[in-house]
Amino acid sequence: MVKIKSIEEIVENYIASTSSAMWKYKKYLMRDKNFSEDYAIEKAIDYGLKMLRSGLGTTITPEMAMTLFKEQADINTALANLCESMEKENGSSP
Repeated sequence: MVKIKSIEEIVENYIASTSSAMWKYKKYLMRDKNFSEDYAIEKAIDYGLKMLRSGLGTTITPEMAMTLFKEQADINTALANLCESMEKENGSSP
């Protein structure tokens, strides 16, 4: 049985994908368009802001999006710290 997602889940997932889409767009611009990293970041921010603005509203408010992004940042920091610990354990650290 396929679970049908609520509009809240759909919009939340869309908002949550913004940072990943920005990262992918930046990589694309640098790899395929030979943009400098600074310019690619600037364009990725423009792209992400359009995504964010199109998703925010009464279903997902700016405050809810802020909380979501902070939670993602905490999770990503924890993963980075874990990778750093693994690197040190393997003696690969400079």
